[in-house]
Amino acid sequence: MGELAIQTKGLHKSYRTLRGTRVAVDQLDLEVPVGGVHGFLGPNGSGKTTTIRMLLGLCRPSHGTMHLLGRPVPHHLPQVMGHIGAVVERPRFFPNFSGRLNLELQAQAAGVDRARVETVLKQVGLAERANDAYRNYSLGMQQRLAVAGTLLKDPQLLIFDEPTNGLDPAGIHEVRETIRDLGREGRTVLVSSHILSEVEQIADTVTIIGRGRMLASGRVVDLLGARASRMRVQVDDPTRAAQLLVGDGLAVTLDGPALLVEGATDPARITRLLAGHQLYLRELVASRRDLESVYLELTDRHDLRPGDGPGIRLPPLPATARAQEN
Repeated sequence: MGELAIQTKGLHKSYRTLRGTRVAVDQLDLEVPVGGVHGFLGPNGSGKTTTIRMLLGLCRPSHGTMHLLGRPVPHHLPQVMGHIGAVVERPRFFPNFSGRLNLELQAQAAGVDRARVETVLKQVGLAERANDAYRNYSLGMQQRLAVAGTLLKDPQLLIFDEPTNGLDPAGIHEVRETIRDLGREGRTVLVSSHILSEVEQIADTVTIIGRGRMLASGRVVDLLGARASRMRVQVDDPTRAAQLLVGDGLAVTLDGPALLVEGATDPARITRLLAGHQLYLRELVASRRDLESVYLELTDRHDLRPGDGPGIRLPPLPATARAQEN
């Protein structure tokens, strides 16, 4: 199967419109390692859903190549679809039937043993509510039932497109925990979302796109620069402090009355430097970046016009390292 669950090269999709040609996906090189959760991130309209639809054979690419579980698609989709589960649209079930009965009907249609229904209900935490009518489920429970449906075939690869859209905080938490557990089981889970803070809590690796182009890809810890946390510093004379810190080889930016300092892994370095020049700290707090700030930096750094070069690719997370982290 290889070490990549999903791989695209030069994937491109454009549409003819009354105003000309619209590019939805622009030369996208997507790599999703086997095992764990991979976040597929970008604002609405960035090409995430179009990419997923091409991977699943729901629309054809203009050009480029795609592989799922090591097999070229769409030519080999019939051979790999039995190992893939996907929720691309809002789940549809019979509202008057129980959650269990809805899954039993799915299992029968897919040729899956009915005993599998009980297993997946437990996996998504719905065993105790399995006999309740679907219409009485919360949105979070409905989404978890959809996830249960994808698990009936015990797939290696799961693809979820904006799974928390429209959910309240409780529902978001339920779905997030379910996805995190699936990744810990060793499955590969691709989760697309425009809510970067949500994916940050569950993803091992991420790909960030904008206007159909890849902006950055790699491990979450590498994208966030976990080993190079910023320090937020406040002193009475920030101008003088900034001069001293820059002179010591540190990167400094203004943040209101404070300074954001990068490059000092040990806060004692800042303390000694400023105190040695009679500048005493009012505040010194580590400020770790989140994916939202990374995305904003990337969009500022890259011109997103179609046809420009590729984005930043960081080292992927090896399967052995991911197993050690978990």
